[in-house]
Amino acid sequence: MVLALKPASGGANIKSAGLEAIGLKRRSKRRFTTYCHPLQNRSHDHPFRVRSRVVRSMKNLLVATVLLAALPGCALLRSQVAVLHQLPKDLSGTTYVMIPFKEQEVSLEHKAYEEAVRQELNAKGFRETTVDQAQAAVFLAYGIDTGRGVVSSYPIIGQTGVSSCSTFDGTIQSYGCSDSSPWPTYGIVGTQVTTQTEYTRVMRLDIVDKQSLAEGNIKKLYEGKVVSSGFSGQLVQVLPTMVKALFEDFPGQSGSTRTSSQVTDSAAVFGNFL
Repeated sequence: MVLALKPASGGANIKSAGLEAIGLKRRSKRRFTTYCHPLQNRSHDHPFRVRSRVVRSMKNLLVATVLLAALPGCALLRSQVAVLHQLPKDLSGTTYVMIPFKEQEVSLEHKAYEEAVRQELNAKGFRETTVDQAQAAVFLAYGIDTGRGVVSSYPIIGQTGVSSCSTFDGTIQSYGCSDSSPWPTYGIVGTQVTTQTEYTRVMRLDIVDKQSLAEGNIKKLYEGKVVSSGFSGQLVQVLPTMVKALFEDFPGQSGSTRTSSQVTDSAAVFGNFL
C-alpha cells in the first residue's frame, strides 16, 4: 500500500505444638479458637475491619475506573519520528516564512496546522518575518491512508464466585478469620472481540534555505518525518499532536529515529491509541 501525502487535506492441618514452633501464638478470647501470626495484627486491626477496608479499596478502584472511562476523551498517540538536518545548535533569531503548497492556500484546516508549527518554531527561537527578509522557508505536508481492518480481543474481568471464610478449631486452614461471610473472587469471565479500522498518518516538515529557492538550487536545512498508526481516521484529531511529537526534541540528532508518546485530549475513541 502506498501512502500519498495530500497537502490539503506499564495446608495441611497443624496441631498447636506445631503452630507454636513456627511462631504462631494461640489466642482464645472468644468461645472458639483462632490463631494469628505474630507479624500480623500489629496494629490491632480486627480481621473484619481489615476485610472491610479491602472491599472498600476494591470499590474505590472500580469507581475510579468508571469515572476515567467517562472522560470526554483522553488517549495516547504514539509516533515514530525521524530527522535529518544541518541546523546549527543555536537557532535564536533565525528568520523564517511559512509557504503553503498551492492546494493548501485556501484551506482553513491547513492554516490550523500551520499555526501549530508556528508556535513550536517560535518557542525554539525562530522568528517569523516576510518572504523578502526570511532566511528559511518552511513547508508542511501530511497525509493519511484508507485504513485496514484490525481484529483484537481482550479479557473481561468479573466476579467468578465466592470463597468461604470460616472459623476453626485446631487447624490453620483459615487463621485470622473471625466471621463467616463469603469473600468474592475475581478472574477472567469472558473475552471481548472487536474489529476496528487502523489508519497510518504521515507528516513531513521541511526547512529550506530561502536563498537557494531563488537560485533554483534547493538546499534543505531540515527534514522531519512523523508516522503514527491508530484508530482515528481524521487528521484534525491527531496532526496537532504529531506536531508536538516532532518538536519534543528539536532539531534532535541528525539521522536519528525515536518513538514519541503524547497524551491528547482528542475525543476520538476512548481506550484506544489514536
